[in-house]
Amino acid sequence: MSVLILEDNRQILNVLEELVMSVAEDEKVYATDNVGEAYKIAMETSIDVFLLDIILYTDKKGDTSGMQYAQSMRKLERYRFTPIIFITSLAQYAIKGYEVGAFDFLVKPINYYSFSLKLNRAYQNLNNSLNSTI
Repeated sequence: MSVLILEDNRQILNVLEELVMSVAEDEKVYATDNVGEAYKIAMETSIDVFLLDIILYTDKKGDTSGMQYAQSMRKLERYRFTPIIFITSLAQYAIKGYEVGAFDFLVKPINYYSFSLKLNRAYQNLNNSLNSTI
């Protein structure tokens, strides 16, 4: 399985990458702080779970570029039902994530137990979806 992480803070991006690898060692992890690169990765590979920061440009007031990225992924047939877990420091933005079909959300600072629980649930959901289509 593969995970795409889109997070503007390099330190948090590195921590998330390590967390994914600690939960599932055989994962292919794509980590970037750039929306354009994230889009390119999603087009060139097959992503099973998205971990997306909602606010990618903290210098822009009202920025929700991570949410906009999720909306663009949902428009693609191949990612209509792919689990998206939003990551944010502002819980009120996380609620808006459900408008684009978010699977779940994490509030910063990220707790390992909560992270592993939600990522494992996303994997189970994905496996259940795959099994029901076979």
